[in-house]
Amino acid sequence: MAEYNGVTLEPLTDGSQDRDYQVEQFIFWGAGRAAALALSSKFSSVALCANATYMVTRIAHLYDGELQAGDVVGLVGGLSTAVGTAAVSLLIPIKAVRVPVAIGLTYAIGKIAHIWIQDGMPSDIERYKPMVAEFFENGKASASEIVRDASASIPFTQGQRD
Repeated sequence: MAEYNGVTLEPLTDGSQDRDYQVEQFIFWGAGRAAALALSSKFSSVALCANATYMVTRIAHLYDGELQAGDVVGLVGGLSTAVGTAAVSLLIPIKAVRVPVAIGLTYAIGKIAHIWIQDGMPSDIERYKPMVAEFFENGKASASEIVRDASASIPFTQGQRD
């Protein structure tokens, strides 16, 4: 056990509840990074894709899943028609629009990837397409909470926080 800022950190034990908690943390931090990327003046959808790939890879490792080259691209690419409409709004230069969309997309991809990985990463992803809209809306609805919690978790020295 370790202590950090007065909080005792206990190691996670093996078990599905702990793994589900870790998955939620990967999705939360992926969504938080997506918010930071969307706030960046040099915002790039390539960076957003790299963030999502990293998140999905981390989730797969929790399940001892070996992602082959192109697996994540196949999943996200296969969902492209469902994701595409939302992704277009990332082109709008207004951060108030980009941040919730980036968070919603990342959240949706994380949630769907978790189910896909639990299903054994099948190549047929038709079952997951109807899930995009619901998870996207859930992620957008949580955007302000994710931004608040993620920014509160990042240590800043006095005067650096805007």
